[in-house]
Amino acid sequence: KLREMAYNFNVDNFESQDLNILADHITADGIEQIAYCQDPDSILYARLTGGGLVSMTYMRDQDVLGWSNVVTSGDIEAMACIFGSTDSRTEFWCQTARVIDGETRRFIEFMEGPHEGDATADAFFVDAGVSYSGAATDIVTGADHLAGATVQVLVDGAVHPDCVVAHDGTVQLDYEGTQIHVGLAYESRMRTMRIESGSDRGTSQGKRKVVTSLN
Repeated sequence: KLREMAYNFNVDNFESQDLNILADHITADGIEQIAYCQDPDSILYARLTGGGLVSMTYMRDQDVLGWSNVVTSGDIEAMACIFGSTDSRTEFWCQTARVIDGETRRFIEFMEGPHEGDATADAFFVDAGVSYSGAATDIVTGADHLAGATVQVLVDGAVHPDCVVAHDGTVQLDYEGTQIHVGLAYESRMRTMRIESGSDRGTSQGKRKVVTSLN
């Protein structure tokens, strides 16, 4: 269980509220370590006993409290939140153990900041990845740590077919690009709240709805 201790003026005493009450299963493996990143988003990370990682978006003044799984191909062995030296945000750093080409390899990694703007070429949505920016090329170097792994590639904002990293750390592309991201794939999943569109007879919850467009 993860609890918060706060003073309640109504009862003139401290209370220890259960923060897992809406997601009791998510920390069932047990928590071994926690780390808190304050900026730009208030997120508390918890490293689980089995090497998994979960996060809790925490904004008590806005009544925001939401859990999510952070899934990656490997185990999280240690972590820390460090104020960034290049921009004004708190960076999440961790030591990971990944099995690549049948071999366990350990990395020190940090989580990229949120993608902002409309330039999809800047989007970095891979794990343990490397980036290239410069003259047009169809070869990316510097991926020695991923030698033998199948990686996802983004070339100038477009998805490139998956590639296998050569043992010298190079990735051969099918075509040239000037801005390239290469790294391990992961899957993002989101479940939205039920649509509340309103009704002449009150809430629309439980009523049939037809969605004609999404923006």
